[in-house]
Amino acid sequence: MNGKLRRQLKPMFETWVHRTVYPIAKRGHIIELAIDQGKIDTGVSSLPLCELELELRRGNEADLFSVARELVHVLPARLVLKSKSERGYELIDEELGAPVKAVPVDLTGCAST
Repeated sequence: MNGKLRRQLKPMFETWVHRTVYPIAKRGHIIELAIDQGKIDTGVSSLPLCELELELRRGNEADLFSVARELVHVLPARLVLKSKSERGYELIDEELGAPVKAVPVDLTGCAST
């Protein structure tokens, strides 16, 4: 990429995050709890950011979900499956919180409603 083109490129949004990491070690498992606080900023609008991430360092998935369930009982938290960049693009497109049409669910023959 030449210098002229590089100077013309501008970010669509920036993500500013302060991350604090806490290790959780119990009964042989090690889980990393990261707390991200900051904002996603387009220059025109911004979105506050506060999220928890759990990463399994040693142990099994059951250990990870056990810690997640404990956190949900003591914190007003909810599961979000969107990355910071996905939320940044939604902020640009003004689609934050916009309803989406659900896709059909394919249930197996033994499943019941």
